[in-house]
Amino acid sequence: MDRCQYLPTIIYAICPDSGRTFVTRCKRKGGQQKEASQLSEAHTPPVQVIIADDHEVVRIGLRALIARMPGITVIGEAESGKEAMQLVEELTGFDRSSIVVEGQNGEHRDKDHPLVIVVMDVRMPDGSGIDACRVIRERYPALKVIMLTSYVDDEAMFASFSAGASGYILKHIGGEELIRAIKTVAEGGAYLD
Repeated sequence: MDRCQYLPTIIYAICPDSGRTFVTRCKRKGGQQKEASQLSEAHTPPVQVIIADDHEVVRIGLRALIARMPGITVIGEAESGKEAMQLVEELTGFDRSSIVVEGQNGEHRDKDHPLVIVVMDVRMPDGSGIDACRVIRERYPALKVIMLTSYVDDEAMFASFSAGASGYILKHIGGEELIRAIKTVAEGGAYLD
């Protein structure tokens, strides 16, 4: 189905830096919520995910949920923001000089590399995941970051999007919602749980 047939049900916020509007859910005109399995396969590129969370059980759970979705592969796990930044450099194979930054959203992915999304905890033992997000997005503008948190915190949410995050989700998110968030971000959208 065409994306134009979906209408936002809740507009949560407008990011002051980018002016982007973040929508929590999409519904069909008939009122049915779009399932993750119904998201367009044609528009979603192959995705590689790096999971960054200081809790092992969260990393294991996220890996298991992501493994159920074709076209999305977990390529690494990190326990801290610093380790996540190192993994991005080691695992993605990006040569920063080869990434061209252009386009409507100021981003362009090097077509020789799969899309990489970092799913990162907001609070890490070595500092803020938001700070790590900012550094990753400055160094690798083609990468996407989805922030993950246990707490509803408007300040952290706005700080995350200001740092360049494309998504902000709560840890109690279900499997379908997690896949929907990853696919939405992979398709160039923003996601807010």
